Amino acid sequence: MKPRTTLLLLGVLALLCLAYWLTMVNEERVAHNVEMAKRLFDFKPEDVSSITITREGEKATSGERREAGGWTVTAPYPVPANPVVWDRVATSLANLSNERTIETDAQDLEPYGLKEPILEVTAQTKEGKSVSVSFGKMEPTQKFRYGKLKDGPLFLAMTDQFFELDRDLLWLRDRDLIEKEQNGITRIEYARVARAEDAPEGTTGPASWKESVSVVAERGSDGVWHILEPEPAVADQEVLNNLASEIQFAVGREYVDAPENLSDYKLDPPMARVRVRAGSQERLQTFFLGSFSTGKEDEGGVFVMREGLPAVFVVDAQMVTLLPKDPNAWHEKRVITRQGSDITALEYTAGEQHFKAETVEGKGWQVIEPADIESDQTAISQFISELLSMKGANYWPEPLPEFGLDKPVISIRLTYKDVAEPASILVGAATPDGKSRYVTQDTGDVITLANEQVKKLEITTTDLAAKGLLAAKQEEVQEVALQFEGVSYRFSKGEQAWKIDEPAGKVWESQSDMKALLAELSSVRATAIEQSPAPADLKPFGLDTPTLSVRLSAAPATPDGQTRVLGPLMVGALCTDSPHERYAMVAGRADLFRVKQTLVDTIRDALRGVVDAAQQ
Repeated sequence: MKPRTTLLLLGVLALLCLAYWLTMVNEERVAHNVEMAKRLFDFKPEDVSSITITREGEKATSGERREAGGWTVTAPYPVPANPVVWDRVATSLANLSNERTIETDAQDLEPYGLKEPILEVTAQTKEGKSVSVSFGKMEPTQKFRYGKLKDGPLFLAMTDQFFELDRDLLWLRDRDLIEKEQNGITRIEYARVARAEDAPEGTTGPASWKESVSVVAERGSDGVWHILEPEPAVADQEVLNNLASEIQFAVGREYVDAPENLSDYKLDPPMARVRVRAGSQERLQTFFLGSFSTGKEDEGGVFVMREGLPAVFVVDAQMVTLLPKDPNAWHEKRVITRQGSDITALEYTAGEQHFKAETVEGKGWQVIEPADIESDQTAISQFISELLSMKGANYWPEPLPEFGLDKPVISIRLTYKDVAEPASILVGAATPDGKSRYVTQDTGDVITLANEQVKKLEITTTDLAAKGLLAAKQEEVQEVALQFEGVSYRFSKGEQAWKIDEPAGKVWESQSDMKALLAELSSVRATAIEQSPAPADLKPFGLDTPTLSVRLSAAPATPDGQTRVLGPLMVGALCTDSPHERYAMVAGRADLFRVKQTLVDTIRDALRGVVDAAQQ
């Protein structure tokens, strides 16, 4: 194609695109003009200064726009407004459209449901203009609703516009328990309330109330909660975060405006007083808690009253379960209050059991005392994880003699990085009901820990000993020597495949059998340590004449050039109390172990692949 022709076609394409764009712009302009022509009013939403909504069978609700741009409800009661809903009402009213005029001067309004309208909306603008519109029933197609302007035409209104205007007081009022701030709640104060004993007969209101000791918690800039009163202490982060969330997002329902008697809701005096600070503001917001609401619809609710507002309403009762039943209820109940990564050493004593473990750079957790234990750092980490997850009940700021902590049954000393003095976890006497024990936290405070959790603290040095008996990468194993059920085998790794050096004249029927054997032997772990050290007499365990003995030679070689040898591992008789386990020992370890019976089963199956070379 010639360049001139290409340029001509590109020009035509550009003209077509321009024409299409101009057409779309014109269509949008026409559609906009049509919509604007349908509008009943010429003011903007922000020009509306007051609105009154009268719904069928209800008192009228009125709202006024404040100078700051927000709204306030003025009738039937002066209460805080939901500005979002009032703005939507103002927008829907300003944009109200006439989809089709039915009559310009309707005399008989009965057929349209407008003789007694189900909704009337009146409004005033900043310039003093007044408007009023009424709505009746749906028209036969159920797509529109009949509407009528005061001294104006009878028309069809869109149902979604009607819906935005048809708002009751519950929608139009502010239903939040507190005024929210972006940073959430940063302070919570709580106190129980009762009638003062010296209150004169017949007196009501705050002057006749008496508060208990206040419990105060505050969240710092780091997001961590701290208890300030009645005594400074470490706070239960989970409880306080949940409580702050419950308060921040609590929404009211079942409002009783200007109640005749607050005592009917146990709000004079109230059951409790809660005061919160939201965000960084200095102002504290206060609300009072009354009795639990009854009735099926209100199930799970509690009556609430905000300070300075003459209304009682119901919020979800979940909040009440998080409030402190005693001054110490918000205290941290975890045994360990710091991060697990801060722990650098651990010393454990329980009766004759004693060991020390610490983190060693490049090796993780290692038992350093007794020195002859080969450590299972996974087991040590799991024990510490158990400690970190333990959470008790009750609270005492200091131990009492009856707690038995002067002679603990278990003592755990923890060393934290950047902390000079170790912390002690002490397990003392049983509680009077026998279901728990008194335990100190790493802060020195005392809690109770259920027996099931205390049981997890009862460990021995053998629980922390390494359970790995043979461990090598499969690709590094160069030779396997084993004796199984009286037969000796030796396999060596050739350039392309595994060979059988012993018995003579044997080959693998399939290399997959050797791979299965290698996969099993390259990672053998004990299920438990039976005895440590192993007894002198091994005959009862079948280890004087073991069923299986295996040794692996692997690369790379040791630093002095010697072949790296793993094992031998010896597997003896079935365990007397478990047909699924066998006794075992391994060179270099003084312990008597248990291994799974599946180790023997897998080796037996793999060795069936050893066949005479003549059969191939």
